[in-house]
Amino acid sequence: MTEAEICLIIIKLMRQQYKTATKNMLCRVTTNRSVRANGVQIEKGMSVEVISQTNNFNNSKDKEAMKQAFIRKYGIDVTKALPSLTFFQIDVISR
Repeated sequence: MTEAEICLIIIKLMRQQYKTATKNMLCRVTTNRSVRANGVQIEKGMSVEVISQTNNFNNSKDKEAMKQAFIRKYGIDVTKALPSLTFFQIDVISR
């Protein structure tokens, strides 16, 4: 493999990383139901806005951002009462 080919591969990888890094989106996370568990009261319809790179929140960074947003807005840790993402509706507000 020549030096020029290696440079082209590096440039392609850098472009892919840049595109991925700049695909942040604003998401609204809303609770689907009212729950009282582990000393936490969650009401249906509570929502926060979170910046994310995905709209499914399957990584720990997005889940932590969601948790912190609920703590800032409502003073509660929703992950204590609603440990699964199935209890939330996630809508993309803007890309």
